[in-house]
Amino acid sequence: MSRIKRHPISAAAKTAHPSCAPVTVQQAIVFNKRLRVDCSSPSGLMWKHDNNGIASAFRRAGSVAGSQNNRGVWRVGIDGKAWACSVIIRAINALNDRREGV
Repeated sequence: MSRIKRHPISAAAKTAHPSCAPVTVQQAIVFNKRLRVDCSSPSGLMWKHDNNGIASAFRRAGSVAGSQNNRGVWRVGIDGKAWACSVIIRAINALNDRREGV
């Protein structure tokens, strides 16, 4: 029986991207304060409030949250960190399920 030769994995490849890291309850609360899940949005998220020109661009309440990268992944920047929209949606849904006792 032949042995499969395995290549060592670099330390950088072992660490997950920050947007894939587990979301804390506090982060989920911040997401829920600023964003709402909306199926009509291409990213799945809409802004709840205007940001009054703070951060990279002026955002109106009810506008689509996030932008699509060159691989087609939707991401939203919050507090200087980029998060995958799918991670934010899961965190908001889990937070709301927890509040409802599901």
